[in-house]
Amino acid sequence: MLAPAALFALIRGLPPRRSLQTGAAFGVGLFTFGTYWLYTCLHGFGLVPVWLTLLLQTVLVAAMSLYVAAVCYVSNRFWLKPGATRVQLSEPAAFCRRSNQRCVLRPRCTCRLSAVTPPASYAKP
Repeated sequence: MLAPAALFALIRGLPPRRSLQTGAAFGVGLFTFGTYWLYTCLHGFGLVPVWLTLLLQTVLVAAMSLYVAAVCYVSNRFWLKPGATRVQLSEPAAFCRRSNQRCVLRPRCTCRLSAVTPPASYAKP
């Protein structure tokens, strides 16, 4: 959550088009280093040719970076106004999955991601 918070602090004073470019660059860096293991899976275990592995990984990184760029553009275009600190602090929640947000906001959540406290129905007698 700290990296998206830093990203939104960085794009706060930029024009929307420049925030789109900054978000895209952030997404490319984040997802390039986050998906390095796909090369091993595809080429090493799946026996996919190197050129196709790199092409697939590039397409995946570009597609995921478009999401980050779109969030930066929309947030800077419509929400990040001077003095909107509360909104800026809540922006990194856009990067969280909906199920994670439910578990954080509801302490009695029984979804599969709440591994800290198991539901009472699974408790041993």
